[in-house]
Amino acid sequence: MKRWMFFAAPVTVALILGLVVYALPASGSSTSLLSRVAKLEAQTKALKASNTKLTKQIKSLNGFVAGCLVKGGVAPITVYGNPPAGEGYEYTKDNGVTRAPTTALDVTGQGSTPNGFAQLVDKACVSNSTTRSAASVKAGLRVMREHR
Repeated sequence: MKRWMFFAAPVTVALILGLVVYALPASGSSTSLLSRVAKLEAQTKALKASNTKLTKQIKSLNGFVAGCLVKGGVAPITVYGNPPAGEGYEYTKDNGVTRAPTTALDVTGQGSTPNGFAQLVDKACVSNSTTRSAASVKAGLRVMREHR
């Protein structure tokens, strides 16, 4: 029986010390294991909520890209005009009193190589609330005529 006590006592003490050390936080403060677990659970819940929100945003963006941008396609565009050579679009800011040739972006003609592409948006994706009135758009437009 003494042999058994000789072995059991140190093992019991080691187990108790191990539990005490495990229950105390690494910083040595008196915060209990339960409060640390509660903090971790709260952080996990917040991360799950954030993940859910981001997942919804990604699905929405994927829907917009597939339904509005891919469906809208692209338009080939080219910069036309060479003002030093007297070629380009006629530009006037004083209702035709003075005129000057300038460059402009335009849809590339059939058989020509475009300089780039413009992303189009499917018209079904544009609502009246997101479009500007004709008067506000017209104020920002300039009259351009091809000049050769």
